[in-house]
Parts: sequence; structure tokens; C-alpha cells
Amino acid sequence: KSPAVYYPIICKDRNPEDIIKMEEENALPHGWENMSYEEFLTERCKLMSSKIKQAVEVLKNNKLLYHLKDGSTVERTWNDIYRAYQGIVESVTTPSPEAGVALYPNALLSEGMTSEYVRLLQQYLSYISKTYPSIPDVNPTGYFGPLTKNSVIAFQKEFGIEPSGVVGPPTWNEITSVYSDLRFGFDKRPQQFPGYTIS
Repeated sequence: KSPAVYYPIICKDRNPEDIIKMEEENALPHGWENMSYEEFLTERCKLMSSKIKQAVEVLKNNKLLYHLKDGSTVERTWNDIYRAYQGIVESVTTPSPEAGVALYPNALLSEGMTSEYVRLLQQYLSYISKTYPSIPDVNPTGYFGPLTKNSVIAFQKEFGIEPSGVVGPPTWNEITSVYSDLRFGFDKRPQQFPGYTIS
């Protein structure tokens, strides 16, 4: 599906200034709502690449980057940037499933990744699979392997999302919404209500 399908959902109840701010903060390319999925990914990669280059230039201008005469960056710089990034990531606590749902981590989750957000994703899918048998249960290991991908694809098919096996904002938001509804009582099935007679 093209981003146009998600535009009304994402932008619902937002004023134009908020939409512009959201597009800038999330590096959404101009005209993203009219692009095909493939065009959107290509343009977003170009935009992210440009933003990274701008950030490197700022660091270089502030003498925070060590660079060689040919202009390439020394491995030490990337290690410093990575350590700073890891420090930020580690300082942000990821909520437990019992405490509610986590906001989208601002990064696509896909096969081969390992993170606390992947573990949360797996916990959400595992809980959802108890109500939707078409969605395979997964162990919350934190590693996004083939079993997690299969579970994501099954979820996407079940809820009318393009079955890519990649978790972006539309899939994450739908998973957390369904999980929240099931877990915290907004979408109880008939046999889940107190007083329901089991026959």
C-alpha cells in the first residue's frame, strides 16, 4: 500500500503546523502522502543521508570530528558517535508491556535486528496471538528472526497492512493498538467479560 493509505490515519485531528513539524522530525520527504511505498523508501533514504551529512558537517565545524587530509572520517570519530548514541539509548528506559505500550521507536524494525523494542514487539505479538490464532506466537528473545518476521507478516495480513515483514509506524501503531485493546479491556471478546457463562 502507498503512504496515501496511512496519511489520513496519521494526520487525523492534527493541524497543518503539527503535520509540517511531524514531517520534519520524522524525515518524511515532501509529497510523501502521494508516493508509492518504494518511492517513499527511496526518497526517505536520500533525505536521511542528507541529514546525516549535515550533522557530520556540524560536528566537523565544531572540531568534534577527527578527520584525515582527504576529508574522510577516522574510525575513532564513528566509535565516539556510536558510544554517545548508545549512552542515549541506554538512558531511555523501555516500558514493560504491563505498564502500557511504547511509542514507535523511530526506526524500522526488521529481520536481523536485536533490541529491547524487538523484545516488546514480540511480547505484543505473543499476547495478540492468544486471541488471533492466525498470528504465530513468538518468544520474546529480542532478536528479530524468521519466526518474528512470519508473525509480523501474519499480523499485517490479518489487519489489512501490506505484508512486508518490516515494522514501521503503521504496523507498530496497529500492533500496539490491538495489544492495548486486548490487554486493557477496550476490545474484550464475549467470553472475556465477567459473568459470562461458559458452556
